[in-house]
Amino acid sequence: MKKALEGLKGVTKVEMDVEHDLFRVTLAEKDAPTRDALFAVVKGLGYDPSSAPAEGFRVAATPLSSTGEAPEAVRKALGRAKTEKKLVLVDLMGDN
Repeated sequence: MKKALEGLKGVTKVEMDVEHDLFRVTLAEKDAPTRDALFAVVKGLGYDPSSAPAEGFRVAATPLSSTGEAPEAVRKALGRAKTEKKLVLVDLMGDN
């Protein structure tokens, strides 16, 4: 998901809050994709996107523990994403 969103022209940064299944997309001031374009990418991957306020958003420091395994919060989030096929984009930042 992160890679697909980062591949769009005008997307400068994509951060993940893995514990809450949230993504924050930072947009360039110029040539930024619309919300519909971002949602189309997410839908194309088989997920149901929505928007949410940035309140409580926490960027995951790293998806892997020191042993190379995903932390519990990451494993749970991946399990939910796999079964629910939902994704929330948080506070799209930019001019759109």
